[in-house]
Amino acid sequence: MKNGGKLAILVIILVASVLGSFGWLWHAAHGQKVLEAWGSDSAMAIRHGTKVERLLLSPDAAAVENGEGEDSAKSLDVGGDTLWIDDARDITGVYELNHYQRALADDYSYEWDAEPSEVPPRWTHALRFEYKGDRKTIAFDFSGRRAFNVEKGVPLRLEEKTAGALETFLSRHDDDAPKPTAPPS
Repeated sequence: MKNGGKLAILVIILVASVLGSFGWLWHAAHGQKVLEAWGSDSAMAIRHGTKVERLLLSPDAAAVENGEGEDSAKSLDVGGDTLWIDDARDITGVYELNHYQRALADDYSYEWDAEPSEVPPRWTHALRFEYKGDRKTIAFDFSGRRAFNVEKGVPLRLEEKTAGALETFLSRHDDDAPKPTAPPS
């Protein structure tokens, strides 16, 4: 029984290795469809964005009359619709953001076999992710549960719970009140 401790340690290391490999494969497999739809550059920017901005979008063309509409930094082309950025706010350090970054890169956040929504899109919000000098923007139509990768031109249908939670999260950052960066105590 002198080798009992060594055997126990070996079994523990073996079990930990198997479970670690399973966990890694599990997470890699759950982002495969998003990776195929939006590309690895978008998936990396969404998941690991070093700067994240919340954009409020409006179809109001008043910005053109003010001479601001020609500036591509003030507008977005979302599936053929030109939308104006009413407000851009850096939400990089906001509590819970990392959960939504993970969700947007996870296959379970989308309905892959769903029919396209019959409701005309109403793009209200967008998230702009910056990662290693690359920018990717995802626009959201919560009434039709759509997410649209602006740079790739690819729409996806959000799962109902994901759309609701994301709309609530983004709406909390619409007003001018200071936002907490940590959970309430």
